[in-house]
Amino acid sequence: MFGKRRILILAAAVMLAVTLAFSAYADDSLQITASYGEEGALVMAQSVNASEADYWIQLPDSAMYGTVTISLTDLLGRYALWTCEDESVTVNGTEVQVTMPKNAGADTSAGASVVLYGYDLYGNLAVTLNLYISTAPVPETPAYPASATVSVQYVATDGTVLGTDSQTIDSGTTGTVYANTYEGYNLVSEIAVQVSVDMYGTPSVNPVTFTYEKQAQAATVTAQYIAADGTMLDSETRTIEGGTSQTFA
Repeated sequence: MFGKRRILILAAAVMLAVTLAFSAYADDSLQITASYGEEGALVMAQSVNASEADYWIQLPDSAMYGTVTISLTDLLGRYALWTCEDESVTVNGTEVQVTMPKNAGADTSAGASVVLYGYDLYGNLAVTLNLYISTAPVPETPAYPASATVSVQYVATDGTVLGTDSQTIDSGTTGTVYANTYEGYNLVSEIAVQVSVDMYGTPSVNPVTFTYEKQAQAATVTAQYIAADGTMLDSETRTIEGGTSQTFA
């Protein structure tokens, strides 16, 4: 399997118009051809986004008006039905008519592609195909970061910041961030948090926050027993743990 696959371009004269066609192979078994009836220079397109379902179709300016015909040839017979929710796209079996203009610009941002849904013989969605039609050259696949740095905060319920930290997690993996212990404080949140980092280096949680509650402090209490005439009868001193009560009598 290659990260980038060629799209074969076939040119044939039809009456006075030139029909340019090119093929993309999503996985060497799905052949995609696009043709239009305007003259244009021979071009080469390829897969984008390091994906077997995303393809860039570069066309000249003259092809941005009229209709582009996309043909889908499934050599393994895995896809029984193709659909598209775009009102400017008509699907007829394995042929797709795209009414131009449909220019993806220079990137592959969401919504810039013609999205085709392929269903298997049982009616299950088997593939979502993104076809980017543009006059711009094929965009380079960006170099995504190999890891992500996740910030960790340790905060008391009264807002006091007890500490901060960070943890590096490799892209495409899941790491576990653990809470610290602080004297005089009890952890009231989870003791560990799992953070997944996708292939683009984006963590599922950032920052990670652990919450603590300050422990109740013991108090020293002195009780005095005094007669009505002021005579000191007795006294006692007790240490009472925080969060508890005692009765003097």
